Amino acid sequence: MDLDMPMEGPNQKAMMWQNQQYMDSGIQSGATTQAPSVSSKHGLDEDMETGNQPPQDTSQMMGGGFDFDPGFNQGFTQEQVDEMNQQLNQTRSQRVRAAMFPETLEEGIQIPSTQIHPDQPTAVQRLAEPSQMLKHAVVNLINYQDDADLATRAIPELTKLLNDEDQVVVSQAAMMVHQLSKKEASRHAIMNSPQMVAALVRAMNSTTDVETTKCAAGTLHNLSHHRQGLLAIFKSGGIPALVKLLSSPIESVLFYAITTLHNLLLHQEGSKMAVRLAGGLQKMVALLQRNNVKFLAITTAFRSLLMATRRAS
Repeated sequence: MDLDMPMEGPNQKAMMWQNQQYMDSGIQSGATTQAPSVSSKHGLDEDMETGNQPPQDTSQMMGGGFDFDPGFNQGFTQEQVDEMNQQLNQTRSQRVRAAMFPETLEEGIQIPSTQIHPDQPTAVQRLAEPSQMLKHAVVNLINYQDDADLATRAIPELTKLLNDEDQVVVSQAAMMVHQLSKKEASRHAIMNSPQMVAALVRAMNSTTDVETTKCAAGTLHNLSHHRQGLLAIFKSGGIPALVKLLSSPIESVLFYAITTLHNLLLHQEGSKMAVRLAGGLQKMVALLQRNNVKFLAITTAFRSLLMATRRAS
């Protein structure tokens, strides 16, 4: 025993033993500690509570490029994520085609959707409606141009046919012109041809065929919805021919004639005097005995316009 060293008391021995046990447990704990688990949100919370730092490589936690969502944990592997990304890249063009041109897709084809929540449409889904509207607008524009080109090429030949001596030929030509007048583009082409409008008035005034009269009057009726058409009818002498049709027993012919004359009286200067000179007022008085309410309303308005012109003159 060394006499220079102080004697160890019971308290000092106990303290040295506790220090030794603490150091041993720290070494043992450091030797057996593993990397914190990132397989669940619970593991991350435990690491934060114990003070351990998560690994610096966060690409494993984010699924290879997907944003990490603590509430959306599906446990996908990197290979599964890469496969989904490849599939979505391959079908991107199909999703765009399905939104803009659904008629070009094969029937029964299955296209994976990227929509996560039903109430949150994807960018392609939001594109669907305006793209369809744009497509329809382009198609209508192409059809409009086609109708105008067709009518422009056909009008000279149809004008000749309307002036033919064969009433069968005239009837067929009047039917074709009436069909063209139902479309806006070809209707404008007819209005721009004074020869065509004059041929229609001449055919309507001279024929005894009911179908020819009906088609010619129907064409003038369609033209009367435009100021240019009203001017063309007025200049071609259409008012006397229309007033003559007010005596027709055919209901459709009578309707075409009176509505066309009404539009002329409302919007074409000089029409009121022309209708009066053609005997339109007397024709109106005879038509007031009909029972058709809508027809009587037009007739009454027509007669009122003529009476106002008569008083003014």
